[in-house]
Amino acid sequence: MAVAVRMAIAAVVAVAEEEVKMVGFRRRLVRRIYWKLRAEIRRRSEKRQRFSSRYDPFSYALNFDDGEPYF
Repeated sequence: MAVAVRMAIAAVVAVAEEEVKMVGFRRRLVRRIYWKLRAEIRRRSEKRQRFSSRYDPFSYALNFDDGEPYF
């Protein structure tokens, strides 16, 4: 979902730059807003992914089990 949001924001910035032909200050402002939005989207998506786990400890341990008993 974050990729779609970033693409939408990039499209809005591109259209705004083409239609308005902003001068230096405004162009920098639009770019700064774009990068701040992008960073915030990444921060929020990372928070959700940080707490996800694919394996429980027993299943993870099986990845290293070759079937031989250890003494």
